[in-house]
Amino acid sequence: MIQASDLLRDLEVAILGGEADVWQLNLPDGQRVVRQIVPSRDRMGLREAAPYLNSRTGVRPLLVAGTATTGLMRRALAGDVDLLLADPLQIVVRGIPYTDATELPLSAPRPRTPRQSRSWTRWAITRMFATTSHPLNQGEIASALETSQQNVSRILREMEGIDRAPSGRYYASVPTQLLNDWVAEYPGPGGAAFGWYSLDSTVSQTLQAYDIAQLSGTHPLISGDVAADELTPWRLPERGLLYLQAPLNLEDDGFVPAPLEEATLITVVPRDRTLWPAATWQYGKVPRHADYAIIYRDLLETGGPDSPDAARVLLESCTKSQ
Repeated sequence: MIQASDLLRDLEVAILGGEADVWQLNLPDGQRVVRQIVPSRDRMGLREAAPYLNSRTGVRPLLVAGTATTGLMRRALAGDVDLLLADPLQIVVRGIPYTDATELPLSAPRPRTPRQSRSWTRWAITRMFATTSHPLNQGEIASALETSQQNVSRILREMEGIDRAPSGRYYASVPTQLLNDWVAEYPGPGGAAFGWYSLDSTVSQTLQAYDIAQLSGTHPLISGDVAADELTPWRLPERGLLYLQAPLNLEDDGFVPAPLEEATLITVVPRDRTLWPAATWQYGKVPRHADYAIIYRDLLETGGPDSPDAARVLLESCTKSQ
């Protein structure tokens, strides 16, 4: 199935947020728009697009398809409908096409990529060292995070708090200090967050959403309160948190879109894609949970007087199991 989020990422169109199938997008030229994502088709023509042509009510739709007919492409370029295509890879918004090779005019505001976006791998390596008592070699790290040994070598040379053993392996001199430094520096996984509300218990609704996400192929990772409750039961979870590789609409499954501050469940499509390989390395299998350090940070982020204690209990239990 064609995933709109994958196409948008390849086109460097950022998903800034939204609810259910209504997303706020940041286009390559800096323009921000809100669009309703229409379920994708392998091929779309004028007949399938007819209900959306020259839409005048509600949020303007964005049609998603593998390919489009010549007639539909003409209408998109005329500004009658917005279109997101896999082949050829492009998005057409209000008649303006953007491709993966789009050259922005000099006068156009260019999107700024935060400097920390280049540090995802470094932060993932930090998490690995901060939550294991075993020395690691460059090859193991590179293989786990799907990067090159040269990149790992460069990052290790620049990292503080990492020592090299006579065997040539590396280890954290003070893992807890390394973890605290990472928490202080890490800006979070970033990406788009979607809020949902349900009357079910926090654990029940999180596990229900997890199962739905599994079936949809969005590879969910449980984090925060519910992950900690499954790994080291200590306090009652207050809100669910799932990391997904693509947005997931839960409206047909008993959930109601909600502002983040009122949500009982939050799903996040993160910019930090190291969450999945780091979790796989942590657990040695297809992961159910985010890695320990991410869960630890998310517990601290939930707030509340007992959040630091819950995070400490989680960390103590997880490090003993290493």
